[in-house]
Parts: sequence; structure tokens; C-alpha cells
Amino acid sequence: MSETDWVLLLSRGQFALTMGMHITLAALTLGLAPFLVWFETRWLWGKQAASGTALHFWLKIFAITVAVGAVSGVVMEFQFGTNLYNV
Repeated sequence: MSETDWVLLLSRGQFALTMGMHITLAALTLGLAPFLVWFETRWLWGKQAASGTALHFWLKIFAITVAVGAVSGVVMEFQFGTNLYNV
């Protein structure tokens, strides 16, 4: 296998990892949103302290997944742009 083939294989692997991470984080973010609404509703209307604690915990995870998902999306855009020369 030539050096060019190795570079192409590694770049495709990196793109697959970035794409997989981005799709997984997007699905997790979309799935977490209704649960956050449910926890906040129970906390505001039901005055349940445990729901408020759970809301704050999952809200931190939600913020992290949104941030990392957005960053991986920007990285994917650059990878799309540089992928034209691998053909």
C-alpha cells in the first residue's frame, strides 16, 4: 500500500469518526430536549426539589453536547472543503 493510500485511509477514518460523533451528539441533544421540558415542568408546577436537581444536572450535559456538536459540525465543514482533492 502506497503512502497516498495510507493518507486517504486515515483521512476517511478521521471523517467517519467526526461524522459519527456529530450524528450521535445531535441525536442525544434532540432526545434530551423533551426530558428537560418534563423536568422543568415538574419543578415549576409541581414544586418538586428532586426534579430541579435533575434538571440542573441534565442541563449541563445538554449544554456540553450542544457545544461539542456545534464544534464537530464546523470541523466537518472544513473536512468537506478539503475532501475535494482526495478524489
